[in-house]
Amino acid sequence: SCWSFRADVKRKYGWICEVSRKNLTAPSGVTDHGYLRLTKKLRIGGDQKIIMSRLVSYDERMAIAQVWFTASSNIGVDSATNDSNENIFQGDPVWNISSWHQDKTSIPQPYAIQLGELQFKDTSQIQWPMTFQGGDVTNIGSSSNNSSSNFGSKSVEVTFNLKILLGSSRSISESQVDKFKLLGVVTC
Repeated sequence: SCWSFRADVKRKYGWICEVSRKNLTAPSGVTDHGYLRLTKKLRIGGDQKIIMSRLVSYDERMAIAQVWFTASSNIGVDSATNDSNENIFQGDPVWNISSWHQDKTSIPQPYAIQLGELQFKDTSQIQWPMTFQGGDVTNIGSSSNNSSSNFGSKSVEVTFNLKILLGSSRSISESQVDKFKLLGVVTC
């Protein structure tokens, strides 16, 4: 994967993908799609919201990344080679998140994704926990492909996918580099 957890500036860490469009060669046996993708298992809580923080900057290399959600595999590890690339929500929603801004600053900026209004595909075998009178939360059914059951849980396990979109930066230099820096992901 092009993603690595490192500091690109002194003591400022994050998940960074920095790729030259000019001479992109993915490791053998890996599709470009998998190479450019970062996946993390997440448990989405009762507010059904994900807040990701990324670096936004005036740097011409700052690109757009695409976010979507897939079912968690039962392998138990995060992997860019996870075969499941099928979006779990009806309508296959994706979020295009830019990391460039015009101000002459480089700052962390949150981006909230509200999932509560979305419906899971029947094929995903996942459901949001239901709230009954008295505030009790339960799931009707569970995901058969999750490593842990959602039954009776107040959260749902999914896989967060982030893929840098090649060619989406403003980079016109000879190297034509696209860059995205994910600082963190919080669920609630």
